[in-house]
Amino acid sequence: MKPECNLTEADGNVFVLAGKVSKALKRATRSEERCEDCHIKFRCYTERTGACYLVEEFQTRLKECGSYDEALQLMMEYVEVV
Repeated sequence: MKPECNLTEADGNVFVLAGKVSKALKRATRSEERCEDCHIKFRCYTERTGACYLVEEFQTRLKECGSYDEALQLMMEYVEVV
């Protein structure tokens, strides 16, 4: 289950939106099931720290986006837009 993020009331600037997504990912409560899902899907779970690095992964993938639309699609992969 993806964390919810309200992007509709935000400034349309891609950096503002990315910040809101990053904050939503940081706030999200990560259950064991979520981390296991993350581990399988994104390979970002580290046993060393027991932390999930979805935020770092999101930001890295965001830098690779070639357009505004591609960036928005990426954001919707990580959060449920409400």
